[in-house]
Amino acid sequence: MQIMEAILNIYKPQGMTPLQALDMIRASEPAYQNEKMTYAGRLDPMAEGVLLVLVGGAVHKKDIYNGLDKTYEADVLFGVGTDTHDLLGMPMIVATEDMSDARFKKEADSLLGMHEYALPIYSSKPVQGKPLFQWARENRVHEITVPKRTMHVYEIDMLDRKKITAGALRKEVAQRIERVTGDFRQEAVKDAWSALLEADANASFHVAHIRVRCASGTYIRTLAHEWGKRLGTDAVLSRLVRTRVGGYAIGESMQFDNK
Repeated sequence: MQIMEAILNIYKPQGMTPLQALDMIRASEPAYQNEKMTYAGRLDPMAEGVLLVLVGGAVHKKDIYNGLDKTYEADVLFGVGTDTHDLLGMPMIVATEDMSDARFKKEADSLLGMHEYALPIYSSKPVQGKPLFQWARENRVHEITVPKRTMHVYEIDMLDRKKITAGALRKEVAQRIERVTGDFRQEAVKDAWSALLEADANASFHVAHIRVRCASGTYIRTLAHEWGKRLGTDAVLSRLVRTRVGGYAIGESMQFDNK
């Protein structure tokens, strides 16, 4: 039986690209193998959660589903910066200090509304015919103007705040990077994190657990980086879960065997 049109709310695991998720669906569900298929709203390899997959005639409605509002839960790690603004980037430790909950919340609130930010240099936005990340890999970002995008944040809720030691962070980074398949500099990045954190395993870093509701096109890793800058340091996403796309919630997401 040929499927003419379908919208699938699937759970994309951390470590997988959206294209790999489409392959996972085809491998798990023979009914979809010969259907046209695309996704609406990219999720980076380090992110997980709701991914809308459009099947058959629904592929022609991609712009509609791309434009839906999004909700995320995120862990933001302060005192570390990377060239990707998440754990899958080359890290450097940035000086930081203990800050009050009030200051954390004040600077988070300053991110609300509409702001224009440069896109992460490790993103798939085409520039002069090739994705921005390719310019970054070739060390040629200085030859182009990095595109900017207006991002609209409706709400940021502070859910929790804690500290993590360098030793625990080293293990977490290694585990999360090991789940990633494809060519994302994994070994070099993992070695760089290990070298950075092994000197003092008892050093600690702030981690904020937040919920963000935003318009389509908002990069949460960009918000993490900007939040860190406004606190006088830097910050990266250590975990990102998309919990809702429009009316599609994570509690209703289909899960597939990705072995």
